Amino acid sequence: MNLHPLRDLATEWRERLRRVVEVVPDDELADLVGELARLEALARVRLSHDIAPPGAGERAAPEDRYLKAEDVADRLRVSKQWVHGHRTELGGVKLSEGCLRFRERDVERYLDARRRDDRP
Repeated sequence: MNLHPLRDLATEWRERLRRVVEVVPDDELADLVGELARLEALARVRLSHDIAPPGAGERAAPEDRYLKAEDVADRLRVSKQWVHGHRTELGGVKLSEGCLRFRERDVERYLDARRRDDRP
């Protein structure tokens, strides 16, 4: 009895993907790379925030929405550059080059911590 069917399926697909990359025509390779980058970004978000895959339950609560750097900057009344410089503190997730997102809940936690630090 196979106890790890998903692991076996993932292994099989990795091998198939290696073969596809070797034989796909050059004019289709850029599209394939783009799709792989999109899948990588989805996987990184799931890994970094332990999010269920689409369709696996209810819609995320409003505090789990992802914000762009400019949205965070507006909320905190700082520059977009400041947000990028403090992305680790704010829980930023780099989805791809030039694509950074922040979970609303993490931004609120940052604000709460700052409010506590400012109390006498």
